[in-house]
Amino acid sequence: MGFGESKEVIKYYRNDCDDQRSSNVEMYKKIKPQIIDEFLAHIIQWRPEWLTNPEYNTESPRILDPVPVVSTSLCYENFDDYVEAMFPLLLLEFWHVLKKDLETRKVVSDEKGNVKSRDIKEEDKKTSSMERRASVDLVTISHDNKDQTSILTLITCNGHSDIDPIRGDLVKFEWNREQVFGYVEEDETLQTYEHLGLSGKFKIKTRRLKHFSLKRNFLVTTVLSVSPYLRFVKAMQDLPRSCLFDTVMKPRVEDYEIADALRTSVFPLITGHVLNHKQMDIVARVVATATEQAPKICLIQGPPGTGKSKVILNIICEILNKKSTKILLCAPSNRAIDELVGNFLTVQKANKNLKHFSIVRVGCIDKMGDEVQEVTLPHLAQMSELKSEKRKSKDDILRTSDVIATTLSSSYSFQMERIFENDDIPVCIVDEAAQSTELGTLIPLMLGVRTLILVGDPKQLPPTVLSPQAKFHGFDKSLFYRAKENFDLQQGNPILMLDTQYRMVEDIVSWPNNFFYQGRLKTGSSVPSLPFHNYKLLHHSSHQNQTDFNHGEAQLVVNLIMGLSMEIVKNPANEDVSIGIITPYRRQREVILNLLKFRCKRYAPAIKIVTIPKPKDLDNNFDGKKAPKEGINNSNTVQIPDGSDFEDWEELLLAESQEEEAGVQKEALKGRRGRKSERKIEEKTGKERIIIEGEEELNSLCSALKSVQLQDTRKKDKNEEELEKPNDGKSHEKIEGQEEEERIVVQGEDELNSVSSRLKVLSVQPIPNKTQKEASKRRNFQKTKRMEKEAEVMEYITIEVMEKPSPLYLKLKSIQVNTVDSFQGQERDIIVMSCVRSKGIGFVNDPNRLCVSLTRAKHTMLLCGNFGTFKKNAMWKALLRDATSRNASVEINANASIANIMKHVIAEKSQDDKDIFLW
Repeated sequence: MGFGESKEVIKYYRNDCDDQRSSNVEMYKKIKPQIIDEFLAHIIQWRPEWLTNPEYNTESPRILDPVPVVSTSLCYENFDDYVEAMFPLLLLEFWHVLKKDLETRKVVSDEKGNVKSRDIKEEDKKTSSMERRASVDLVTISHDNKDQTSILTLITCNGHSDIDPIRGDLVKFEWNREQVFGYVEEDETLQTYEHLGLSGKFKIKTRRLKHFSLKRNFLVTTVLSVSPYLRFVKAMQDLPRSCLFDTVMKPRVEDYEIADALRTSVFPLITGHVLNHKQMDIVARVVATATEQAPKICLIQGPPGTGKSKVILNIICEILNKKSTKILLCAPSNRAIDELVGNFLTVQKANKNLKHFSIVRVGCIDKMGDEVQEVTLPHLAQMSELKSEKRKSKDDILRTSDVIATTLSSSYSFQMERIFENDDIPVCIVDEAAQSTELGTLIPLMLGVRTLILVGDPKQLPPTVLSPQAKFHGFDKSLFYRAKENFDLQQGNPILMLDTQYRMVEDIVSWPNNFFYQGRLKTGSSVPSLPFHNYKLLHHSSHQNQTDFNHGEAQLVVNLIMGLSMEIVKNPANEDVSIGIITPYRRQREVILNLLKFRCKRYAPAIKIVTIPKPKDLDNNFDGKKAPKEGINNSNTVQIPDGSDFEDWEELLLAESQEEEAGVQKEALKGRRGRKSERKIEEKTGKERIIIEGEEELNSLCSALKSVQLQDTRKKDKNEEELEKPNDGKSHEKIEGQEEEERIVVQGEDELNSVSSRLKVLSVQPIPNKTQKEASKRRNFQKTKRMEKEAEVMEYITIEVMEKPSPLYLKLKSIQVNTVDSFQGQERDIIVMSCVRSKGIGFVNDPNRLCVSLTRAKHTMLLCGNFGTFKKNAMWKALLRDATSRNASVEINANASIANIMKHVIAEKSQDDKDIFLW
């Protein structure tokens, strides 16, 4: 049954959630639109050659026939209306995703903006779906006349499972010299045969095939995984089963209002964090709502720098502390979810008294950051005791974890569907919810979520949508945005807004606060002082055509960056000051990058030629002439590390050469004599050392013996003299003295016996005579001469040495140049924005992108542009008027020197001055 066949108006009473859901399910069974089947039916009817046909570069082929395109609405009367709006827009978006996927395989772009074109290499084929070609054999083919499809059963025997298609893949193959799309419905790994390798079995659904004359063997090419987009379709199809169905269809203020709670209910926070009053209020109210498990959607608006990540973290910990439950933590991007998980782990490790909550990171492991690897599902499964049952182990980890963190798309994988089919996850928190399409936000509801907490800012970037037609009809509007638009038409506003920002100085936040946030933002911190104005608009007169780059403005931006960097490195305390360049267009970004790289080369570390002893393990083919590439550690290159005790390369090289020369001399001696000779030398040297040491100890003991004997003789003589003397009144004292002297004599005799025993032991060892001593000295002298002679014939080489990079060079290398979209969620101490346009304002007409651009800087925000045309736009007119009223706008020549530019940027401040926020 097609989704549009039923026109019943679905009405529900807002009773208890379970009763409401039961009613929804009954309706769902009655209508049960097979949306997934229709979605796949459209796709497999498309022609693969459409993707490469230039005719369809500007206008899409007829991919929707006969489905009409309907714009989204603020509210929907029934489920059919909702599907009729969303279904065709999702198809349009998927078509453009296919086109984009094909185009991006030709261009590789790195993180810092280095863009280059290249063909896909062999090592990239595993990650490139278009290069995954599997040789298959046809087993059976069947046809369904009702929906005009065919089902192919195929097997592979290539022994390379990594190139085989898997369940959920869109594939293409040739049928009677015609390219055909197919969808992999099932996949199975067959028994391994020694002569065949791994075998796979697949069922592929495709459009009705005629004239069955296909060869038994042919190639199947994997194009793209359809699974993420089928989750959108299934989320839409299963929406009537959710207890939040009515809340989604018709957002009303009373349905989004959450429980009241006192701050004392969560004070003190178990994380030990100190939050402001508004943050505490929001944590307390959301926790109260979630622990009651009330069917509710909570909206939290977090403008830039207001601490929404910290609020999310404390909401999670307080919910788990008060109630044994499971929380699904989601975000549209891997970067956003990794940041949340990283913060969670940091707090747990830092606070030993904090109750331990288990968390697992789910999704594509290759796209996860290093900071979360310790809690990824594969890592935890590997650490589990159930190593023999990995699948069972992973399932158990998911069942028992307190928090499951994943992207929205991965929150309903085949594994998650199997484990939580009985709706076992009652609470879901979605960060950056305003950047997710509405269908993406609905995916977690399939897991039985009753409390959905959406955190985001509808004033920041909207969801990324590639199809211009789908964007025009409202597919780029999030559920957060649609709800907010509904509330603007009603009395009251249930959205909880964080109202104190800790990022920007007051001069930067002033205009965005007034224009985008109605002046509701307060500022509550301070930043270290820099010698620059906090906010400036640099208006130039460099013209451009209707293109998306302006070379004159790019030159101005690079000169400005040079001046800022030179000023920063004057003070070592500013070493960590960060700089970013934002531009709306990729072409302008490339122009700025090229100019910046050229300027950076002028300050690159110099290469010098020096001569050093040739290391023993140095490659014999090294000629010592070719300079190593910058940034590559070469074994023949000496680099001064950051923080080194050596001031320059000469001092470092001298120290290393002295150490190495001593080592080479020692190695040369060993090399000439060989291992056997080394042992003999060591034995001789050892014997000579023993003889010398024995001789010295013998002489010492002989001297001690003579001393003891002399003392004994003197004592005996003295005693005899005392006995011959006549007795007198002091006889008693003499007797005591005599006894003391006898004790001394006995001790002397004991010492004498000890020395004599030691002398007997030493007398066994040979005592070298004078001739032996002279021979030993002669051998040592000859050995020294040989080593000196070998050192004279030592080989030397010349190498190229890179000097220690200057602070200016390092600062220039650290600057990031990127588009507005890429800077979402980031911040820098200084931001320079290149607005580009002089004729028509184009991309920068988007309020959300302007809001993002103006709220990235902490200390200094500088805008460069030809603002003459911008005055025609009401938003920009307000910004320019505000800058003029604050004396923050200056006119400048695009070709101005660095010194002239910096006259408008540098602000005279005292050394101890700070930029204090107002609160």
